[in-house]
Amino acid sequence: MSGHAWPPLDDGPVRGAGVGVGTGVGVGVGVGVGAYQAAPLWRRSFATLIDLAVPATLWVLGTWALLASDPEPLELPPWNLFDQIVDYLHDRPGRAFLSLTLFIGLQIAWPLAFAGRTPGKRALDVVMLAGDGRRPGAGRLLLWALWRIPSLALAGLGAWWALLDPERRTLHDRLARVWLVHDTDGASPGAHIKR
Repeated sequence: MSGHAWPPLDDGPVRGAGVGVGTGVGVGVGVGVGAYQAAPLWRRSFATLIDLAVPATLWVLGTWALLASDPEPLELPPWNLFDQIVDYLHDRPGRAFLSLTLFIGLQIAWPLAFAGRTPGKRALDVVMLAGDGRRPGAGRLLLWALWRIPSLALAGLGAWWALLDPERRTLHDRLARVWLVHDTDGASPGAHIKR
């Protein structure tokens, strides 16, 4: 690992932990454990796509149940689907708000349910680390999930940030002070990372 060494982001110095910028981000997590490189954008993107499958399915089913439970069916115009959706959102803002709340809740609950090691991250050996080289706690993970919503909602601006970031971190990674790294050891993903 070469490059500039940055101080740990968490309170106080942590022995054996640091972050450097070079060909990638390496987070040292102790003697004999090795260093990690920042997860490539393609790896993170595929992990995100995998992780969207279940929450998106649950959201579609929940929204369908919400629409089906409407006591007064809305007379929709015979136009295209987009116009029908816009008309429904205009005439039923409360149900639209409930659907949006369900979507946001699922996007926050999914990473929390797996303590940051979602099926997509496991499949692609992506590990989330805090500034001290350990897995993030529940509070930091919640902060990451909360920041991810506005970061991605603004046309994915927070994710596009990683293309320009020297450490390949998204805006929500930076705001929550976490790194998503690739477990290059080939060992069980994240099994040897300190807790």
